[in-house]
Amino acid sequence: MMKVIVLSVISGFATVSFVYADPIKCWTNEDGVMECGNFVPPEYSQQGYAERNEQGVVVKKIERAKTPEEIAALKAKEDEQKALEQTLKEQEENDRELLMQFSTEDDIDTQKTARLSAIDGVTNAIESYVGSLKGNLEDLESSVVQGNETIEKSEKRQVEFKKELASLASSTDEEDKVKARQKVINDALPKLQRDIDETIVQLEKANKDITDIKYRIKTNEDTLTKKRLEKESVEQQYTDYLTRFREIMQRRKQVEIEHPVTE
Repeated sequence: MMKVIVLSVISGFATVSFVYADPIKCWTNEDGVMECGNFVPPEYSQQGYAERNEQGVVVKKIERAKTPEEIAALKAKEDEQKALEQTLKEQEENDRELLMQFSTEDDIDTQKTARLSAIDGVTNAIESYVGSLKGNLEDLESSVVQGNETIEKSEKRQVEFKKELASLASSTDEEDKVKARQKVINDALPKLQRDIDETIVQLEKANKDITDIKYRIKTNEDTLTKKRLEKESVEQQYTDYLTRFREIMQRRKQVEIEHPVTE
């Protein structure tokens, strides 16, 4: 049961007199009037209250319950603060690692030059190799063109010989002369066919080599592309190192100015 309280107004200010010694709880009702008792009514329990002793002095203050929006905003602020602290922690760690790796700007430039030179060495070797592959490819493609021309000429010669044989069969020339010519043609036809067959085998090998060389050219050109990207990445990496190194040195210098060491 709520204990009795007495409210009085003097010179426009509300004062509270308590008729018991135990601390009580005081809150503000919907009319803006302070009410007190040994417990807070449910309808006011979320808006906050104060506990007072027998002299009316506040001994404890309970803040009002936060709204869902306030809770969400508070959590967002806490998360933001944690993220900032984590970022600063990581930055400090990265700064320590950078200073362990480099003592001066010259150290950064020296290491950068060494890494870029290594990449250039690999790149130059690959470019030279690709150049030789392209030379081989050009020679092979030229040999394929020549081989196809040779086959075409040989096949054309075969057709001409066969037509001539057919013509000789009904020729009225001297028999010995006709037979001599027929023998020449009959000896030439198999040789022409052997030449065609050998050329076809050579073309098959050449085309296989062309496919292989094109694959190797592509593979090495892909590697070149990666190496060029790697070089750009290294250049940017050391540019960032230099920028961070200068920022760290500038911060240290500022600290020394603001907090000089006294002996």
